[in-house]
Amino acid sequence: SLLLWRKRRLPVTVQLLVPLLLAACLLTIGATVWVPVLTLEVQGLIGFLLAESRTTDWSIAKLASHIPTGSQMAPRGWLLLLQVGFVTTCMITPLVLALSSLLLWTVGMRPGTFRRLLTFVEVVAAWSWLDVYVVIMITSLLSLNQFAQFTLGDECTTLNLILGSYPKLAELLPGEPVCLAVQPELKGTFALLFTATMLVTGISAFVMQAATSALRERAERATPTSAFQSLDDVENYS
Repeated sequence: SLLLWRKRRLPVTVQLLVPLLLAACLLTIGATVWVPVLTLEVQGLIGFLLAESRTTDWSIAKLASHIPTGSQMAPRGWLLLLQVGFVTTCMITPLVLALSSLLLWTVGMRPGTFRRLLTFVEVVAAWSWLDVYVVIMITSLLSLNQFAQFTLGDECTTLNLILGSYPKLAELLPGEPVCLAVQPELKGTFALLFTATMLVTGISAFVMQAATSALRERAERATPTSAFQSLDDVENYS
């Protein structure tokens, strides 16, 4: 394994923590992409009309399943291609990255196989975008309601003034006394997904760096040393 290849052994805590954390993150990501991580509540008059259906829970898998129906203007073929790309980079690749990094750290193998697996991990890491997606999700949710208001434009200006003029009517509405508002809320499972994703990104980078260092050390040990490296050395010595 990688641990046996290194000239200088890593601390025991590092040797144990890396595989344990990778295994835990693998299970956490595999579970949390299927469970709700986000709640969207439609507020205002439209939320009142929607009644109980104004609140919906979303998971990463559910978001992926709705990509083909997300737009009526874009060609369906492009939306399906986008869905495949999303599932690959945000659901499958992070799991493959955690598993391959775990194998690279723990399983004994020949140098050629080890080198090929390291190359595979590097390629998978480049295409693992779940860490980027969860950060984008956080930043986009902060401006989601503003985006909804911008989309409506001036369509609800008069209605918003009417709703604001009648306090008793406004009390019946969920949230703000407006035509439409959107209130997102991240669930506790999102914190688990975010933590596991960032840990996989950081730990896999550490594993790749350690593997590269181990290959370099092995190559240096395998290269025979000579007292005279070139003809110049021989001439200088004489």
